[in-house]
This record gives sequence, structure tokens and C-alpha cells, in this order.
Amino acid sequence: MRRKHGPRILNLGLGLKLGLGLGLGLAVAACGSASAGTVRAEDTFDAAAEAAADPAHARALRAAGWTPEAFGVEVAGAAPRRTLRFPAPTPGAGRGDRALPVEVLWFGADRGDAAGPAVVIVHSLAPGMPLARGLANAVAQAGVDAFVVTLPGYGGRRPPAGRSPGAEAVLSGAGGVADVRRALDAVAALAEIDGDRLVLAGISLGSFAAVSASALDGRPVATVSFLGGGSAFEGLRDGAKDAAFLREELLRSGETMGSLEARLRPIEPLAFAGRLEPDRVWLATATADQVILPANAAALAAAVGGEGLADDHWIRRPGNHYTAAFALPGVAQLLVRLAEAPPGR
Repeated sequence: MRRKHGPRILNLGLGLKLGLGLGLGLAVAACGSASAGTVRAEDTFDAAAEAAADPAHARALRAAGWTPEAFGVEVAGAAPRRTLRFPAPTPGAGRGDRALPVEVLWFGADRGDAAGPAVVIVHSLAPGMPLARGLANAVAQAGVDAFVVTLPGYGGRRPPAGRSPGAEAVLSGAGGVADVRRALDAVAALAEIDGDRLVLAGISLGSFAAVSASALDGRPVATVSFLGGGSAFEGLRDGAKDAAFLREELLRSGETMGSLEARLRPIEPLAFAGRLEPDRVWLATATADQVILPANAAALAAAVGGEGLADDHWIRRPGNHYTAAFALPGVAQLLVRLAEAPPGR
């Protein structure tokens, strides 16, 4: 029997710990002893093979896919805060500057020497990535390593003059999805991480890339979309506030709604949703969201796995796109729980 609303995912003890981690944003306990250097990784996503096995989603798989290869992952900095850098793959529908490396911020956890699970987070529209950083910090405080993938236009991948980071991410299209998917293999190559226990999460803008990346080949043991939906194009077309500002910037730059739809439709979550396993997907949304409208989230919830999500996998809370930040401790708790006890294990 399906419940009307999602579970209460915040309890007092762990919730307080996670809340403090989000608020402080700085004090992460020291973690393992890995030093700076280069780690060898290898793409485990093969778009051609996946497309041949799944003709229904072949177009989307080819759009987001690239030729798999071995690649180096540079690890810079000292624990508990390090940065990974690796070459950006060039997908079939890639746009934007692929010459700049992908950056992934590593928030280390204090959990001893054994390889453990990890949470990989894709950030929202805000240039400084504050929500993703706060969420990653809270997860690390709770004992699980966390990583923040920077989309094109963010961090060291600065956009061209006169273009906002969010516009660069949109114009990169499949590039951001490919970056997130390769980031999973980069993180899995680290000795401190159990590559079979990766949880992938996305916030708002980042939720679209995260869900699509998860659907490519199902590597994450669980996927969480926070303040996202099924259609990046409809989010851009219909949303107010931040979505409207971004839409207006793109239209002023010479894009049209038709060109944006052609760029986004092939690689947004609804293009892949049938490949997702419903028992490994969670949505957390705001009932009065004016940026990513509730109908957009409902479309994703209905499409996952071709059968839709059970209500206990769709967490709906009062509030809008901005007040929903108060739900971050609960989302952090959910991510930690999924990492420590993956679905089906």
C-alpha cells in the first residue's frame, strides 16, 4: 500500500549532527592519509554497448555517450579537503569548452582505513555552490565521504566573458551529464572509496544531470533528486525567479526556445527515466516550488522505471524553492542512510 506522503527522514540525534555540519560548513574531521598525486581510472560506461542493448533509449544514450578510455585523476590538496581533476569527456551531443578539466571537491570523512561508501553531489545554479558544499560537509561530518562535481561554467571552469555559469552549464548540454557520469568512475578509483557503494544526488539545476547520469548505466546504488524534475527544458521554459533570469539571459544571447529544447530534450531525465529502477530513486521536492514546478517533478515520479515511484520515495515538504534549504539536514540524513545501507543489500 502506498503512503500519501514520504517518510519523516530527520531524527533528533543524527539530524542535529547533520544540521551542525551544514551550519558550520568548515569543520570536517580529518580522514585517510591519501596524498596528492595521480590515480588511474577507466570509463565503465559504454554508450555503444548500452544503445545496442536498449534500442528504446538508444538516441539518448548516444547523445550523452563517448568512447570509453582510461584517464588520469589528479588528487590535489591535503585531507580532509581535496580536489580531483580529470579530463572532460566529449559526448555525442557535447557543447562548451571540453579542454578544461572537470573539478570535483572532496569532503573527507573520519572513518579509518577501510574503503567506504561515498555520496556524489551535483550542485545548484548558485555560482558558489553553497547548498552542495553544505550538504557535502554534513554528509562527511556523519562519516561518509562526499564529493561535489562542478558543472561546466563553475569552479575553475569559468564561462566566457559576459555569460553566467548557469548559462554555460545549459549550453554545454550533454557535456555536464557526461562529466557527472565520468566523475563516478573517478571517485570509484580512489583507494579510500568502495566503488560499488556510490550514491548520486543533484540539487535543482544539478538534479537534471545527476538523474540522467544515473540512468545511463545504473552505477549508483541510489539516486536522489532534490528540488528537481523530469524535464530540464520545461524547467527553463516554465519556471519563475532563477529559471526566468536564466531563460532571459539565454534568449538575449541569441538562443531560441526551439534551440534550447533541441539541446536539452535528448539528455534530460525524462529521456532516460524508463531505465531507472524505482526502488533506487528518491525525490525530495517543495510543494510550492516556483522555479522547478511541482508538475515537472510529478512527471519524473510517474516515469521512473515505466511504473512510477512509490509514495515513500517521493518526499514532499511545504515551502518553495528557497525555503526548502531548511530541509537540507533531512536530505543529508537520507544520503547517509542510503550510502551506509544501500537498497537491496
